Amino acid sequence: MRFFLILLASLMMFSPAHAGTPFGQSKYSKIERIKSDFKNTVKDGKLKIVIDLSDQRMVVKRTGHRDLTWIISSGARGYETPKGTYKPQRLFERYYSKTYDDAPMHWAVFFHGGYAIHQTGTLLGMGTPQSHGCIRLAPHRAARLFKWVQAYGRSRTSIVVQA
Repeated sequence: MRFFLILLASLMMFSPAHAGTPFGQSKYSKIERIKSDFKNTVKDGKLKIVIDLSDQRMVVKRTGHRDLTWIISSGARGYETPKGTYKPQRLFERYYSKTYDDAPMHWAVFFHGGYAIHQTGTLLGMGTPQSHGCIRLAPHRAARLFKWVQAYGRSRTSIVVQA
């Protein structure tokens, strides 16, 4: 009985956010690794990312390639995604929000202050505005977009956010 009480007390000391993870690791320790199917540099051409907030869609346009349309999740009411034309400012393969409790924002392409295009942790709610203003993508698409922004470069990439 004493052993059971000690075990129960030790389990209660750990945060539920870390339940089921090995000691010393957070629930965000692993990130999906995606193999890239292209080179790290593109000698010419442009990358244009058009985000339509009303349709919750992103169209990725690359010079000489077929346009791709992906479902996104943008800012919820009260956390609207800013509209405008931007250039990527910062890129992070792994990133944790400094504003929202270390929420994972992997494959992040920051385009306006703290607003970024990044992977979502869950595909629930895709196609509806549910974020705090960022643009969320499925993990494999966020990784692919991140690699393309790296390959084309920030100067040859534009991000257009429209209603």
